[in-house]
Amino acid sequence: MNSKKETLTLKSIAAYLQIRSQRLLYKAERLGLKIEAHGTVQNKEAIVLVQSYIESKKTSTETKQKAIELINSLTNQGTKKGLLSTKVSVPLVAIKANSDLKWFKRFINNCTNFVSLLFAPITKLVQNTLKNSVQVLESVYFKFVALLVAISVQMHHSAIWFQRVTPDENTSVYAAYGYAFMVDLFILVITMEGKISIAKTFATLTFLSNVLYFQFWVGFSSTPQAYTNAISSLLISGIMAYIIYAYTELFVKYRLIK
Repeated sequence: MNSKKETLTLKSIAAYLQIRSQRLLYKAERLGLKIEAHGTVQNKEAIVLVQSYIESKKTSTETKQKAIELINSLTNQGTKKGLLSTKVSVPLVAIKANSDLKWFKRFINNCTNFVSLLFAPITKLVQNTLKNSVQVLESVYFKFVALLVAISVQMHHSAIWFQRVTPDENTSVYAAYGYAFMVDLFILVITMEGKISIAKTFATLTFLSNVLYFQFWVGFSSTPQAYTNAISSLLISGIMAYIIYAYTELFVKYRLIK
């Protein structure tokens, strides 16, 4: 069979170069190559397409090596059977397209490859770190720890509120925090039992207790700062109550899915 009449599919070329077929198709369209039915191209177009990867500065050394092997297979063997079934180890030497590159372009290519190789371990480490960080944030353990932190802040508010309103002036701090511990850790029991409806009621009571903790109306004056403090205390109270409920809901749903 005449090699000039041979055709190759873009899918087979992409598999040989180990790149995505869609990326190869986009490259062929940018080069203005004629793509026939079923995504096939003539050998001549295939050589132009593969050679563009050899000349590109963004192509990795491994892909360039495979591209050189592919061009040698197309020009020497002339059949698709030889191309796809035989992978001859060809030295990474410059073909005519690369030999025409000026010395400073070859120097830039070599430096680019060296820098990519040098920073590859660092890039891999950063990717693994980010991947593990995302997995930690998605884990049920992080949601439970975040819920504990929110409850700890709320316990302080509850203790101060209890100590402030108790009729006994000698109420100890231990009693106040004992009350806070008893009340606010109740949400953990609700969480473990999966009682979302009770958690909603608890969030409402938490909002009201925080409003009473801040007491923005005490000594209120019609000044911009007084109104700012009032709005801020309401927002803080609502945010804390909502966060506790939201973490409870997330923990329960994630736990049920698991």
